[in-house]
Amino acid sequence: MDKCAGAGDETARPTALCVFCGEPEMLEIFDIWVEGNFTFESCCPALLEVVAADMHDDPGWARDLLRRLGAEALTGRRLRRVCDGEGSTPMLDYKLEVRPISFRDACAFVARHHAHCKPPTTWCWGSALYNGFAQVGVLYGVALSSIFDETAPAFVHKSPTHGFDQTDCRRAASPRPHATLR
Repeated sequence: MDKCAGAGDETARPTALCVFCGEPEMLEIFDIWVEGNFTFESCCPALLEVVAADMHDDPGWARDLLRRLGAEALTGRRLRRVCDGEGSTPMLDYKLEVRPISFRDACAFVARHHAHCKPPTTWCWGSALYNGFAQVGVLYGVALSSIFDETAPAFVHKSPTHGFDQTDCRRAASPRPHATLR
C-alpha cells in the first residue's frame, strides 16, 4: 500500500477496504490538544502503524494528510508542518510566534517545565514562544559583567523550550540577538 492509499483522501472510494483488516478503511483525527499533540482513530492498529511510519519518512505528506483530515479546520490555524515533539509523539507546528511575557510569567514557565534550569533572577529582555495557542518556550537575555570593557554590556541568550528544538526557537526570535558581545 503506497502511503495508505485512501487515508485522508476525500476522493478515495468510501467502500475501500483496508489491506490489513479487511474492514472499510478509516483514518480520522480523534483529538488535538492545545499543545499540538494529536491522536488518530483508525480501522486497525496495522493501518495506524503504517501511517505513523509514512508520516515520519515524509513530513510533507504528513502535513498534507493532516490538512486533508481537517486539522486546520479543527484548530483554526494554518499548519506549517508536523514536528518531532521531544522525541516522543509528533506535534502540529503552526510556526512559532514571539509574544510579550512578564518577568514573573517567564520565571514560572522555566520553573514548571525545566527543573534542570533555574529561573532567571534578572533579565534585560524576554519574550514568550507560542505554537498556536500553547506557550512552548521563553527567550530572555541576561546581562553579564563584561570582561573586555566595563562600559560595554554583554548578554547571554537563554531559550528553555517545551516540545521544540533550539533551532526552531532561534529562527522564531530572529529580531532579538542570540548573543551579543560588544
